[in-house]
Amino acid sequence: MVYGIWGAVNGLAVASGPLIGGSLTEHVSWQWIFWLNVPLGLALLPLARLRLAESYGTGARLDLAGTLLASGGLFGIVYGLIPGPSTAGRDGGPRSGRLPAHPGARGAP
Repeated sequence: MVYGIWGAVNGLAVASGPLIGGSLTEHVSWQWIFWLNVPLGLALLPLARLRLAESYGTGARLDLAGTLLASGGLFGIVYGLIPGPSTAGRDGGPRSGRLPAHPGARGAP
């Protein structure tokens, strides 16, 4: 039953999200898509405080080494995908990220 409710809510969000976002950007402004979540979150905060029970963890400590490794790895991936200095115009090639798609993408031998 829980999976059915979860699937129905996700299906509703998938169907209504682009519709609501598209109408806001078409008729108001694209910045309003960010302001939609603020009143919705404020309206649902009291409901969450009433309906959700507090949970307590097992007392396990934070895995600091794993946290640092995962954060560093994700930072490296995101940093590599962000476009570097633009070379379009100097060599006529397309602007790309810091990570090449394959070894020959940047003229490597």
